[in-house]
Amino acid sequence: MRTFMETGEVAGAVTLIARDGRIIAFDAQGYGDLAQRRVLQKDDLFWVASMTKPIVATAVMMLIDEGHVSLDAPVEAYLTEFKNPWMIAETSTDHQTLRRPARPVTIRDLLTHTHGLVDIPIPRACTPLAQWVDEVARSPLQFEPGSQWRYGNASMNTLGRIIEMVSGETLPDFLQKRIFAPLGMTDTTFFPTAAQLRRLAKSYYPSPQDGSLVESPITLINGDLASSHRTIFPGAGLFSTATDMFRFYQIFLDEGVFAENRLLSSNAVKAMTTSQTGTLEAGFSKGMSWSLGMGIVSTPTGWTDSLPAGSYGHDGASGTSAMVEPSNRLVMILMMQRQRLNPHADGLKYRQAFHTATMTGLSPSGRAPALV
Repeated sequence: MRTFMETGEVAGAVTLIARDGRIIAFDAQGYGDLAQRRVLQKDDLFWVASMTKPIVATAVMMLIDEGHVSLDAPVEAYLTEFKNPWMIAETSTDHQTLRRPARPVTIRDLLTHTHGLVDIPIPRACTPLAQWVDEVARSPLQFEPGSQWRYGNASMNTLGRIIEMVSGETLPDFLQKRIFAPLGMTDTTFFPTAAQLRRLAKSYYPSPQDGSLVESPITLINGDLASSHRTIFPGAGLFSTATDMFRFYQIFLDEGVFAENRLLSSNAVKAMTTSQTGTLEAGFSKGMSWSLGMGIVSTPTGWTDSLPAGSYGHDGASGTSAMVEPSNRLVMILMMQRQRLNPHADGLKYRQAFHTATMTGLSPSGRAPALV
């Protein structure tokens, strides 16, 4: 990662590699604040953006384990505003034709991004999640549920609201009680405290004029970061650290168990770590598919060429990522803050470099292990 800092592409990065539940490499390089020359620390906080999604998906799977939610139930069973949706049948320059879809959107559709819902921007900084999701429900579906894979935030925002309705708790409270506290994820939150914000790595983007890094606000979050009145963003709103992310992803290697306490059933872990999208073209690049909440490497290709098939994880819009490689029981965490980055094009080279270096380091030959 130092190479990307030397070329001025990235201000700093934290990398963590764990094997068999033990951290074997942990490093912080570069700066968390270029203007103040504040050196990046291992416990610095990062906006993890869409790495929020697998955490919300895990919360949903907990409710499924407990029988409170059914995977193939229609969304309208939990949120009545989704009853009798419309779907776009035809669009031209001067009109749009709507019709009813063949079937309703299900919980499975939301978890696999095969739902057809459209993303609705947050109208203002303090919009209640219920109101935001209601706007999603009012919008026509983009395609027949289950027929396409199209990534977005609408599904996880909707699932976040379902968690609230079923559990009777706010999403932050549910995640804190059921996931963060049991796993010791002390720095993962939607609303960082003042003390945590002092450890927040600043976000940067390259200047169009000379390519130098320019400080940038977090693009998808409106309002005071520390305010609990700010809109909850289940699709991309969490802040976290490398160690917290490691603790979360380790539960999948440990079959849903942490410190002898079961958080997820083995069936839920399997569903979240194996492909659930069949023959649909899913994921952001060739050779990828999708589980109930994460991307799956089906055929190692391009940026995943050093990873065995069956590796899984999720990334975030500013370059953060987590990848689990189950055959070697590896968890690989990369934390950086690079705005105006297409995380599924530009950002892939950072992930590829990190994964390749990790896999090469495991091989006595100095080359990435051969794929079986």
